[in-house]
Amino acid sequence: MVVPPGGTMEPHVHRLPYFYVVVDGGEMRFGDSPWRPDDGEVEFYELAPGAEKRDPRMVNEGDRTHREIVVELKER
Repeated sequence: MVVPPGGTMEPHVHRLPYFYVVVDGGEMRFGDSPWRPDDGEVEFYELAPGAEKRDPRMVNEGDRTHREIVVELKER
C-alpha cells in the first residue's frame, strides 16, 4: 500500500486474517484518530471464519509517502 502526502486509502473490509509491515511510516489519520507508525511496525489480525474487520478511511497528513506491505492469508 502506498499513500502519498495528501492521499487517502478509502474504507474497506477484511474478511481473512492478515498482517502489515510498515516500510515508511508517516503522519496518518486513521478514521478520527492520528496514527504515527514507526518504520518496521508489524501488526497481525486473526479473523475467525465469517468475521470481518472494517477499516475506516486513512489520510496521509504528512509530507512523506506512507508505504506498507499488507499480506492477506488466503484459503487454499
